Amino acid sequence: MRRPMLDDLMAGARRLACAPTQDRQGLADQLVFEAHAAHHFAKRLGRPHPRWGNGSLMTRALCDGLPPKPGICFHSMATMAAAIDRFRHDRAKRCLGLSQPRTIC
Repeated sequence: MRRPMLDDLMAGARRLACAPTQDRQGLADQLVFEAHAAHHFAKRLGRPHPRWGNGSLMTRALCDGLPPKPGICFHSMATMAAAIDRFRHDRAKRCLGLSQPRTIC
């Protein structure tokens, strides 16, 4: 069963909170891309990716081993949500997977 999206979003935001503000958008895009690549790796080979985990955004966000900051700032949550939205929008334009109806407002 797929982990709820909110948990993934919160883990990604916590990871972004450890990065400088100017680097957060690029890092968010990277986390989403790498989680997706790890999903395909695990699906194809039947085992987690050695660096990026099992394909969930939460696993990818936690695998760097950085201690998360105690709180999540709203800027990090918004940046992570926007990265997920961009990824899904791009995939939908190219008629690839994960092009479910957009539910993030």
